[in-house]
Amino acid sequence: MATGKTEFGLLKCSDAKHQGFVYSEEDQTIRLLENTQLCLSVATETQEAGPWVKRPLELGDCESVDMNLAKWTVVLN
Repeated sequence: MATGKTEFGLLKCSDAKHQGFVYSEEDQTIRLLENTQLCLSVATETQEAGPWVKRPLELGDCESVDMNLAKWTVVLN
């Protein structure tokens, strides 16, 4: 797996080891199951997306990623 930040791509779901994630209620992060040192975060730059804007998703080292960009709230119905 590449080191540093890695952008996401939309792929068909499978049992591949890099497609599993776990949510940590303790620090509100979504981490790669295969390597829990990697956190899901949004990029710092905003990009145009038609009439809207978007931010790419990235995997980054949890120790160095800006945690303001890596905290998620999971809502269950």
